[in-house]
Amino acid sequence: MNKHIKMGISMFYKIISWKDVEILMTEHKCILIDVRDKYDYDAGHVQDAVNIDMESVAQYVGEQDRDIYIIIYCERGGRSFRAARYIENKYGDKYMLYVVSGGIKAYKYH
Repeated sequence: MNKHIKMGISMFYKIISWKDVEILMTEHKCILIDVRDKYDYDAGHVQDAVNIDMESVAQYVGEQDRDIYIIIYCERGGRSFRAARYIENKYGDKYMLYVVSGGIKAYKYH
């Protein structure tokens, strides 16, 4: 793990900032997942993010290679934490899973 990233840990997923996201995406193969609804995603999202709804996110992650870093965000963080818990319940520690603290609201201020 990159020593420059400061993160909180909760079970199998890690809580990171948008600055950490930039580092991860520069140094590793990552998938950035926006779990907000399509309307909110279409109104504005982070570049390179894919929009996957809450009902499909675990299946989508399960179809990815296990060496890819999975980064999840939403509006403020609530849905992304729920999505991460759902993924962790289904797959345990099989994926490198990250949740962005503060969601897209925090993105505007990083």
